[in-house]
Amino acid sequence: MPLADTSARERFRALALASGHDLHSLDRGEARSALLRVPDFDTLKVLLVRADPADRPARRAAFAGLQARRRLWQGVHDRGEAAIFADAPLRPEDRRAMAPHFPAYVKSVSIPLLQLAAGEVFAPATRADDWDTGEREELYLVVNILRAELAPGARIALAGNVASLLIGDLCVTGTGAAHIAVLPTPHPVDTGIQGALDGPAGAAGWQGSAGRQGQDCRVRPGLFGPQALDLPPLALRDGGDGGPGGDGGAGRRGRTGGASKTTEITIGRFLPGSGPLHVCVSAGRGGDGGAGGAGGPGGVAGVGGRGAPGLTPPESGGQDGQPGRPGRGGAGGNGGRGGIGSPVFVSLPAAQSHLLTTSALPSPGGRGGAGGPGAPPGPDGLAGRGRPPAPVFINGTDAAAPVATLHPLSSQDALP
Repeated sequence: MPLADTSARERFRALALASGHDLHSLDRGEARSALLRVPDFDTLKVLLVRADPADRPARRAAFAGLQARRRLWQGVHDRGEAAIFADAPLRPEDRRAMAPHFPAYVKSVSIPLLQLAAGEVFAPATRADDWDTGEREELYLVVNILRAELAPGARIALAGNVASLLIGDLCVTGTGAAHIAVLPTPHPVDTGIQGALDGPAGAAGWQGSAGRQGQDCRVRPGLFGPQALDLPPLALRDGGDGGPGGDGGAGRRGRTGGASKTTEITIGRFLPGSGPLHVCVSAGRGGDGGAGGAGGPGGVAGVGGRGAPGLTPPESGGQDGQPGRPGRGGAGGNGGRGGIGSPVFVSLPAAQSHLLTTSALPSPGGRGGAGGPGAPPGPDGLAGRGRPPAPVFINGTDAAAPVATLHPLSSQDALP
């Protein structure tokens, strides 16, 4: 196969140099990675964007379709990413809102030759643990590959970072497709709630207290028949009612699914004889609501005390009490919303666009938790709302309609 052409090599070296990678090591075929603190918005843009400046304004349509998110904090991210990837103007108030997040957190990787076998996954994502920062901090990823040789079924996974992937020369070494998957953060992104994606079940209610035992009539044998020792009042001979069971606790709602982030994928060229490439995009599913806790059983009834039928007149025994009322079942938690999906931009030679297919999956909402058993049973939680697929643009053209073939993953595939 031919070596990378001069322009691809120069582009690779220029991005590696901007990332602080040692060019001599790269010339020896060694991969390099660096964690960078990027001081300002313009430097971040230089690292992330490969598209020609003349082509960037056409991308603004992708961000214009996200207006429903403009009032959320995600809207600030959207406008910042529109400024980075589409040269959209950035409002002064948004620039001020973004200022505390600089220097930005950027992981940059340069690889002279990436070779992946069938089923092998290359997942270069950066996570909060790399930086000792919080999970809600925006993290950026730059992947710079001079040449990639991917077997059918191999996958490059870009999971949960605002990402830029540059591949100078790409060859899929077979007739089946290799994959680039844009996946969500492995953690939920909502606020005001902690814990796992799926809500835990509510606590079971406590058992009601047992009813008191009725007092017995006590007698002793006598010369002329039984004689009374203790004849409790009739009211004390009756067994007490059992106490009510405690109500079951509500299941916690599911959390919002992880977000897939704005991503730029640039392929310099497919090498002759290459097989196809499939790009799939998915945000994360919403968490399932937790089941409601079971209502506690009612307390057992107190047994009535014994009478003294041998006395004259006979003394009756007490009545048994009533069992306690079971507790109400806890409400099932509502399902969480599906994760947000942000635009993906793919650039490749127009003459080779037939080698590329895409699919974008909606992110489903979580299932509502079942109501807990009890008297009465708790109500079931509501299913969470899903979100639409992320928009995918190929060479500036909207390609968001999912492709049914070559479907390599589901929205559950949030790789670490």
